[in-house]
Amino acid sequence: MAEEKSIESAVDELIRRLPENPPIRLESSGAPRRLLSSVNEELFAIVVEAVRNGRRHSLANEMVVTFRWTDAHLFLSIADDGRGFDSKAATASGLRSMKERAQIVGASLAVDSTAVGTSVDLVVPLGRVSVQEPSS
Repeated sequence: MAEEKSIESAVDELIRRLPENPPIRLESSGAPRRLLSSVNEELFAIVVEAVRNGRRHSLANEMVVTFRWTDAHLFLSIADDGRGFDSKAATASGLRSMKERAQIVGASLAVDSTAVGTSVDLVVPLGRVSVQEPSS
């Protein structure tokens, strides 16, 4: 991922390069903040892994990547409407990797999966990871 790209731009580019089955929608609200490049890289890797898992295993009809920016946090969600899995029993290396990457940037990561879909939800505190105030 190029350093000068925002995390949203990089994810948008990723989505545009992927086949359209299932379609992946990008949503954003709030004022995006510029993040440290190392944080962008870790978050991008989490999104790539979550999207890859959803495309490979879920049989989803749709996926949604959502960025919700507040003054203090970035709430990032990767969700699908697929068949889900037992997230408590799962020990896949991809899930471990996502958790490790979240820890590196000081984020919390939760995976919720039911018979009607899966969501990977991150809460990233912006105090230590953003490099500028939100633009007005």
